[in-house]
Amino acid sequence: MSQSAFWAYIDPVSGSILLQVMIAAVIGSVAFCYRSIWGFVRFIFRRKIPSDDSSSREHLG
Repeated sequence: MSQSAFWAYIDPVSGSILLQVMIAAVIGSVAFCYRSIWGFVRFIFRRKIPSDDSSSREHLG
């Protein structure tokens, strides 16, 4: 067997599907990272409400 250049061919339908998969992967990754990072930022900066002992006793009955 001789080593020669091979010309690859991707038909338009396969190329379109491949492009859609790549775009969906990028958008999905960005959405996942955005939600994860935004949740972490909210967790860090969440305000703590000081607990009042008298109000907690009223809720216990």
